[in-house]
Amino acid sequence: VCRGGQISAKFEKEYADKEAGLMSQCEKQRDEEIAIVIERLEEEAEASKEQSRREFDEAVARQAEECQQAVREAKDAERGVTDKYMTLFRQHTTSDERMRATNERVAELESEVARLNKQLSKSEVEASRHASE
Repeated sequence: VCRGGQISAKFEKEYADKEAGLMSQCEKQRDEEIAIVIERLEEEAEASKEQSRREFDEAVARQAEECQQAVREAKDAERGVTDKYMTLFRQHTTSDERMRATNERVAELESEVARLNKQLSKSEVEASRHASE
């Protein structure tokens, strides 16, 4: 009986050793699988980060182009408005010059009319004096 107890203890020890070995092997395999999963996730994260970076750079480039186009359009519009302003300014200046010349001419003609009216009055007075004599 004693010997059977030794065999049983020996089997239990072998069983416990094999069980520990299998547990160790399972843990090692689990750790390897976890390492593979972590590596794959890191690769996916890096790929995702690169994709996000590319998309961001593309969006920035598109936005920059849109802004540059808006600036070009604004400059073109500003040039158009400036050209129109200068055209209207020249027309206004020309109109002002013509108006000043016209006003001077009106003043000259009014002065001439006043002088002629005065001369006419003198002539009428002289004619009426000659007629009464």
